[in-house]
Amino acid sequence: CALRNQTDNNLSDAVCILEEPEHLNWYRAPGEGWTKVFNYVVGVVHTNYIEYASTQFHGLWTAPAIQVMSSAMIRAYCHKVIKLSGVLQTYAPEKEVVENVHGVREDFIKEGRRRATKSSERPPSSPSLNDEAEGQVYFIG
Repeated sequence: CALRNQTDNNLSDAVCILEEPEHLNWYRAPGEGWTKVFNYVVGVVHTNYIEYASTQFHGLWTAPAIQVMSSAMIRAYCHKVIKLSGVLQTYAPEKEVVENVHGVREDFIKEGRRRATKSSERPPSSPSLNDEAEGQVYFIG
């Protein structure tokens, strides 16, 4: 991820939200894992890749492999998993919850606009990401 590669700042107080963490982590980027970089990592899962694989002629082999790999990635790199549907596979039962998180609340849009305005008003010698990271949330998807 560009965020991890561009900064060596401390993000240990931040929350990271990974969209589709089961396949975001199939490729292991250089550096520390998500759970080492961020204090808390939430994965949002919404695609049933096992079902997709099982409909293909090679699904007999690929579906079980995808299931094992996806579960391993979620167990390794997420503290909590939000599944958008109960029909999705079980990844890590102790970490999972089924919830609807579609859409963006107006409060988040207003806050984003406020921060964009605030950041555009900063002088060139603005504080680093490290100075601003405390308590922030990063969405990667």
